[in-house]
Amino acid sequence: MFMKLLLTYLRTFYAAFLKIIVRIYTIIIWIISRKISIVFWHSFLILTLTYFWLNQPIAHDSEEKFLTNLVIVKEVLFGSEASGTYTKDLICINTHYSKQLVDAYSAFGLIRGESVITDRIELATLFNAIGQYNNHAYIVCDIMFDRVSQYDNQLEQAFRKTKNIIVPQHLINDSLIKPIFSVNSALVMYLSSLYSNQFSKFQILWHDSLKSIPICMYNAIDSKNVIKKGWFYFDDGRLCFNSSFIDFKVKDIKWTESKTTLGDNSVDSDLYYYDLAQFLKLIKYSNKEETLRFLKDKIILIGSFEKEDIHNTIYGNVPGILILYNTYLNLKEGLHIIPVLLILVLFVVYLILSYRIFYALPGIKINLLSKINKSSLWLLLSTLLSYAALFSLLSIITYFVFHIIINIYLIALYFSLLELIMKYLKRKNLRKNKLKSSG
Repeated sequence: MFMKLLLTYLRTFYAAFLKIIVRIYTIIIWIISRKISIVFWHSFLILTLTYFWLNQPIAHDSEEKFLTNLVIVKEVLFGSEASGTYTKDLICINTHYSKQLVDAYSAFGLIRGESVITDRIELATLFNAIGQYNNHAYIVCDIMFDRVSQYDNQLEQAFRKTKNIIVPQHLINDSLIKPIFSVNSALVMYLSSLYSNQFSKFQILWHDSLKSIPICMYNAIDSKNVIKKGWFYFDDGRLCFNSSFIDFKVKDIKWTESKTTLGDNSVDSDLYYYDLAQFLKLIKYSNKEETLRFLKDKIILIGSFEKEDIHNTIYGNVPGILILYNTYLNLKEGLHIIPVLLILVLFVVYLILSYRIFYALPGIKINLLSKINKSSLWLLLSTLLSYAALFSLLSIITYFVFHIIINIYLIALYFSLLELIMKYLKRKNLRKNKLKSSG
């Protein structure tokens, strides 16, 4: 009895399976016969080109302006995001007022005068104090150590005592400028838009292998990484961007004058920074238990929070060290990862538009190369505006749902020109067929 039921079930399953195979085969033959494969591969090509374009390290003017307007609308509708979540485990130390003079040398080793650097005695004192406990999470010291001073031995020893610390490298004319100390370092580059001279996108890998400070933080703190495979970038097997717009979780910071003891940023949502000399005094006059509690599991940001390292962004003027930290937060929250749903949405949109242009639109008379008249210009403009409106709506949706901006004007221009060219070719082909039939 059991064997009969099993055989009946297997026959039913086999018959259903064959029907599915036949149906899939029929669909494939229909696609080939209807030339839908052209639409498919065209959509796939545009989707791939969209990825490469969005992955460019410098923002396009249209993207930047559109994002600026969306940020304003977002803050009006939903208000500014509370930053307390991102600042409670953060310590910020300002080095702007801690300076010292050192000899400046020419390329031939001759003393030309003096130059100003960050006070390395104070930095050595700071790292010695932190290194006594080493219970912090990570230290980002955004100071370029490319000049020699008479206090370098002290600072070198302090670096060796301190764990989980990183300092910047710079890339100048494809030459990598590394620090003079034996300390962990990674690249820091702030690229501005060609049009507005604003920072908006951060590139985490350079030349496919040079890591930036945010990706090193992501690797050390969260045990995750971004790698390149072929032409694409992946984070734990998920497709991602190497360059992306930064959503600033932390952008407003104040100098704390009133704090006379080591405090906690979780008291309120405001972020404070200490001057380096001020912070050293607080460490000096605090007992061991207070210092241990204050430093425990903190991310410590050290750099200039005033004037010399301020960058113009769509959110206003932001210190470079906060750009690095916000880029790390974006990585931590996965804002660089491209959702599968977004890929499917874009592919379906491109598929529909491609089918419409290649097969559904009628041919019309257009003067593409000569005798350009008002009607042709109006047709081009109206087509461009239609696609711009469509992709504007799509970009608004992708920003609020996926935190990704699509370059609307470039894609709109491409589809507008493609539509006009296909209409022209269809009419030309139609006229040929009429002549053949009449002849």
